[in-house]
Amino acid sequence: MPTIDKVLAEKEIARLKTQKNPKVYCVVRYQDRLRGDSEKMTYSGYSICNKRAHYEALMRSNNVGGVDVLWASERFTADAKKQEDDEDWKEAASYI
Repeated sequence: MPTIDKVLAEKEIARLKTQKNPKVYCVVRYQDRLRGDSEKMTYSGYSICNKRAHYEALMRSNNVGGVDVLWASERFTADAKKQEDDEDWKEAASYI
């Protein structure tokens, strides 16, 4: 999962929008806690996640905060919807 700068992230997003079947899972920006981004309310990290596992590793990292998805593939969107549906189901089942 490469970390890139803002300019390259924007170029990659523009390129992905023109592809029929992009192989990228998502492009995100995040706050790097080691650089003090959370305190400054800035974003210094941008990343291309090629797989779901890359995105999940980023979300589990203690050094990463404030993750914003800038571009999402159909796979990412479907996975997010399934996760939301599963959570809704678990919540509804807890009332039974």
